Amino acid sequence: MGAITGRDSHSEPRKQQELDSAQTLDRALAEAIDESLMALGENIRRVIYYILENGYNLRRENIPKKPDIFDTGLRDILGQGALVVEVDVIKRLYAKLGFTYEERVGWSFETYIAKLRKARQERAQQSSAP
Repeated sequence: MGAITGRDSHSEPRKQQELDSAQTLDRALAEAIDESLMALGENIRRVIYYILENGYNLRRENIPKKPDIFDTGLRDILGQGALVVEVDVIKRLYAKLGFTYEERVGWSFETYIAKLRKARQERAQQSSAP
């Protein structure tokens, strides 16, 4: 008889896979934001990051964990122009992660990211299922 450890032998690799997936999404989101802001020009990108950090206490590396603050800050800085940047970010993000972007009425920037996180988790679970 083997000892009972109370652990599911499949849960640890799955948790690591979920962590890797979240880190990959965060990295891809940071890249997509940077690329979209760069399209506005290097100086504008720097100014936006500066305002986000100093006015919203949001450092560049923390943006993927706080998309709501990024959204608020960007809208305050760019007004309605923020929507154009956000759509570009989402399109780039979906493409980087192998998903197809489809515009959804009523979805916010945060909603697109949350739905993508969920879709990636579901995809990872399906690929690891026996």
